[in-house]
Amino acid sequence: MSKNPKAEFELTLERFLSDTKKELNVDFPKLKLRIKREGGVQAIRSLLTERDVDSFGFNLLNEKGRLDRSVEQFVINHEDSGFFTHSEIQIAKMRLK
Repeated sequence: MSKNPKAEFELTLERFLSDTKKELNVDFPKLKLRIKREGGVQAIRSLLTERDVDSFGFNLLNEKGRLDRSVEQFVINHEDSGFFTHSEIQIAKMRLK
């Protein structure tokens, strides 16, 4: 087990976003900036609680049929991490329905 789970989570998020850009040519510059300022966990938590599903990145991924590369899916994939509340996980799940 990692000595710093949050740092490991941040690296996993960074790889997830990088792979999404390489694979689908979809970038998330505002999210990346927010991650640098707030950290990955807080940036994602804010996105889940502050915005509705109508965002450019989400819509672009939806058009490509690749919501599996969305931040919402990333949260669901890491729901056992302890970084997200039940409510935040439910928001992510609702948006992907």
